[in-house]
Order: sequence, then structure tokens, then C-alpha cells
Amino acid sequence: MTPDQQKDHDRLDRYIEREMLVPIMNDTKWNETILALQSVDGYRVQFRVRCVRDTGEPIGWDLSFPFHMPNPYKAIEWLDINSIVTKHVGALVPTKESDRRFEILAALKRYSIPNEERDGIIRIYGYRRLSV
Repeated sequence: MTPDQQKDHDRLDRYIEREMLVPIMNDTKWNETILALQSVDGYRVQFRVRCVRDTGEPIGWDLSFPFHMPNPYKAIEWLDINSIVTKHVGALVPTKESDRRFEILAALKRYSIPNEERDGIIRIYGYRRLSV
């Protein structure tokens, strides 16, 4: 680790402590999350992520999973997974949607990955913020 990387790592640790973030996941669980999501046959993961020091909500869905996952994982506040897959067939044919929620949830359950599901979005928390 370079000195600059160490400084950022230390800053992240201080931020997590100062904000009293409660850890839910660790590197092992994040690695298992990646394995679980990649195990869903024929599913291309659509995700968005919020890091603990981010401001505002993430815009759009990223399809470069897991290559665009933040590193270190300890910076991840939450990860959203879109279980609704949209397939554009053509200009004259209606768009097809399929819900892969149950397959994704089953894969996460196999690895005991804690999650919440709402309106086709599956959220995996890295941290929880304490309510004031």
C-alpha cells in the first residue's frame, strides 16, 4: 500500500468511526455476494452503489459488475441490484421485461447475504447509519 493509499484508508476508518456506522458486511461477505450474483444463470448484473463518503444518490445502472465495484469494499454503504431485466427486441416489437428477483434472492440466501427487497430492487447494506 502506498503512503497515499494508507492515508485514504486511515481517513475512511476515521469517517466510519465518527459517523458511527454499523458494519453489516466484510470482505468475505462481499466476495460471496459477487459469487452469488454471478451464479444466476443468464443474468447480467445491473447495479448501483453508494460509498460511505458519497453525497447524493447514484445515477443510472452500471453493467460492469464486478469490475466497477469500489475497492476497498469497506467503503461501500450499500449496493442496489436491479432484478428487472429489460430486453429491447426491436422498433416494432414491444420491450420484454423479466423479473429475476427470486433467482437472485435464492442465490444470496445460499451465501447468507443479508438484503432487503423493494419494487424489484434488492439492496445489500455494507453499513447501517444510526438514527439520531
